[in-house]
Amino acid sequence: MSSDAGGTPYLDAQGRIRAVITGIGAVTADGIGADSVWASWLQAFDAPVRGPMEVFDPRPWPGRKAAKRSAPFVHYAVAAADEAISDATIAKLDPRRTGIVTSTIYGSLETIESAARTLELDGPDAVDSYYGAVA
Repeated sequence: MSSDAGGTPYLDAQGRIRAVITGIGAVTADGIGADSVWASWLQAFDAPVRGPMEVFDPRPWPGRKAAKRSAPFVHYAVAAADEAISDATIAKLDPRRTGIVTSTIYGSLETIESAARTLELDGPDAVDSYYGAVA
């Protein structure tokens, strides 16, 4: 449980543990970066509905090898988390008191479809074991 320097837990009036959001990150079809997304939203009434993200280079965040093995939504989440950490302007993060939460039920549909196609065409030995968790 998180606590202040005196050991008192950070609780709200109902006794629940509090969370503090100190940074914001965004990687969306409306832009990369919270400022870019906000500017896009201010103009959204005059713009068409956005489609998929066209331009995004994931290599700076998870690294080249991880970028090849992971789905695009993972790249976006890692980049947005990195931006949120930068936006927080905290000189040094305490890993015991820092968390980033991202979630998905199944993972990327593209990944599932690709693995299913490989399974159908080439058999189970052709499907990378890495994808077993999403099947």
